[in-house]
Amino acid sequence: MSEHFFKALSRGELAGCEQLPPFTDRSGIIFIDGLGRYRYLSGIAANIYRRLGYLDDLRMRTLDEVASGDQELVQRGWENRCCVFEEATVRNRILQRSVIPLFGQPDHLTFWERRRWRGRARDRYGALLLVNDVTELRETEAEIKIKTAMIKEVHHRLKNNLQLLISIMRMQIRRAQTEEARDLLSEAMNRLKSMAVIHDSLSHGESEILNLSDALAQIAAQIQMSIAAPHRQIHIHFTHVDDIQLPTNKVTACALVFNELLLNSVKHGFGEHASGEIRIQLYDRGDAIELIMEDSGRGLPDDFSPEKSASVGLDIIRTLVQDDLKGIIEFTTLSQGGVRARLRFPKEAPGGSMQ
Repeated sequence: MSEHFFKALSRGELAGCEQLPPFTDRSGIIFIDGLGRYRYLSGIAANIYRRLGYLDDLRMRTLDEVASGDQELVQRGWENRCCVFEEATVRNRILQRSVIPLFGQPDHLTFWERRRWRGRARDRYGALLLVNDVTELRETEAEIKIKTAMIKEVHHRLKNNLQLLISIMRMQIRRAQTEEARDLLSEAMNRLKSMAVIHDSLSHGESEILNLSDALAQIAAQIQMSIAAPHRQIHIHFTHVDDIQLPTNKVTACALVFNELLLNSVKHGFGEHASGEIRIQLYDRGDAIELIMEDSGRGLPDDFSPEKSASVGLDIIRTLVQDDLKGIIEFTTLSQGGVRARLRFPKEAPGGSMQ
């Protein structure tokens, strides 16, 4: 059997073999001779057919005696002289079957056996039938699809609920009596918008990995629209962006930090009637992510200290950077004026596992 297989392989007679799935240690091996009889079944193959209800030894039984669909597959391989693959349900089991047809006569036959063989099998030496039972795998995949759809629906509803809260807060901002109340509500609304961006991405994605670059770009666009005014032209733009994919929790934490940095820059770096720009750079440093934000505002106060600041925004930044991102953040005043915020955090949690 192996000799005919390798000869056929060397002669390039195994047409279509490149389309067959790889052979694994879970694959059952069956050899069927040119007369359509089961001649060999590996232990795995025998176990698979027992699950189909064939408890007796199948050796020397013919293909038409076994109602498993093997006969049609093997016949197709012989007639088309090419390998055949099929995944189908057989007696409530999902089987992957690959047929490798082999041609030529067995060497050990007598003269009369050769004549009989040529009459019934023609030039068919036999066929290799590789069988995999993927029932549990497909059931698991179906369960994962259902759970994924449910999770996506949850994220979709969360996004809708956040959008509803944002609409309510927008109405409250218009009705607020003081500037301080309007500022506080606006800050809270922008935080909700950042969360809505993440949940919107998760409601459309197929995994728990998100594109950090896209999330930050959406948040920047939202804030750019929220600060648009004829008397204040602050341009937010990215000067360098690496395409970065990270787990959801990392993207969420970084997006919230990014949102607070932008809001602080707009609120404290520029006056009500000031104009300027905010430049953003996002780098993939291999084992770490680096986010740099520079503005052309008025710079930091001389007595500025992130640790001692009473700002809610800085409290949020400090907590997220230390507890969620396990990173560091630095603030410096630029020589030409303005502030640089530099955030750096590892892709992996300490110990080597993804958070």
